[in-house]
Amino acid sequence: MTTAAEMGKTVCTICNEERITCFCKGCSKEYCFSDLTKHRVILREQFDILAHDFNRFREKLINEKEDSKQRVLIQEVDRWEEVSIEKIKNTAQECRRILLEHTDTNIMKTEKKLNRLMNDLEPLRQKDDLYETDLENLEKKLQSMKQELDAPQNISIQQDSGSFIKNISVSISPSTQVTVRWASNGVTIAGGHGSGHALNQLYLPLGLHINDDDTIFIADFANDRIVKWKAGDNIGEVIIGSHGRGKQMNQLDRPFDVIFDNETDSLIISDGDNRRVMRWLLRNDTMYGEIILDNIDCYGLAIDDQRYIYVSDIEKNEVRRYRMGDINSKVVAGGNGQGLRLNQLNRPTYIFVDRDHSVYVSDRDNHHVCN
Repeated sequence: MTTAAEMGKTVCTICNEERITCFCKGCSKEYCFSDLTKHRVILREQFDILAHDFNRFREKLINEKEDSKQRVLIQEVDRWEEVSIEKIKNTAQECRRILLEHTDTNIMKTEKKLNRLMNDLEPLRQKDDLYETDLENLEKKLQSMKQELDAPQNISIQQDSGSFIKNISVSISPSTQVTVRWASNGVTIAGGHGSGHALNQLYLPLGLHINDDDTIFIADFANDRIVKWKAGDNIGEVIIGSHGRGKQMNQLDRPFDVIFDNETDSLIISDGDNRRVMRWLLRNDTMYGEIILDNIDCYGLAIDDQRYIYVSDIEKNEVRRYRMGDINSKVVAGGNGQGLRLNQLNRPTYIFVDRDHSVYVSDRDNHHVCN
């Protein structure tokens, strides 16, 4: 008798019967044809639920963009404000109550003193037997009552040096404190179809820059071009270098690196074998670039928050800083010949400038990264 195993049958995950089954790669389980249909229905239902959750989250995101007051941290500040104001109001109200009670008591006491003095005045007037000392004594008593009424001696406003309201402030942790982990399996986001010049290929890509919207600009070295690759796209877009290798203003020759200048919406390119640094405006689909530095063996580029450009010169073994639009420069790393000393570099390539304007250099032939 032929067994189920010999006929290629296996146990279905749902009905637990030996049948001809199909293997689901998603969950790595076996299903008979009947239960496979049920399994796929369940998957579709789960997908619909997940899609619904995505849509609800999208609506929440849109609402928060439209009404910033609904944001959680804004609400927290609002609650602090309400609690603090309520606390201030309650404290002020209690102080007023104490002051009013004390003032009323003080007025009553002063009134009694005044009545007694007024009663003493008439007999003195009738006797017509007054001395200067009597008048001075009465004057002192009157002034004393006035002072007690206007500025009581036994009460004052005290302000505690310690804060009875919790101070708050907004603290934004710098991005450098974020813990970064590399995914266990990398994901290809550009290229991945072998070397070549097609729009879904790259050929020896070197430097790259990622914008805030996750758009990637890639220096496609051997293809003599700069490729823009948007997040999630299967193909890139050649934005510079579609006219082949050359030294014309619309050509590149083995670009090493590319950075982005947010203020002018332009790319700055290390045009390696043309020994120049070029700027390419992107706003009006410019067909030609402009040379901003010439006769330089530039490899890596960087730009800081003040729009200073940093350029590594792989032949002069130095990194220079330029102000945008100015040919004058300052050596910020190396510049003391080729060597191993701490003030020397040996064919520097890529560079990075942090928010404190510290310069990090990939010192290639010294096999280290220096700062």
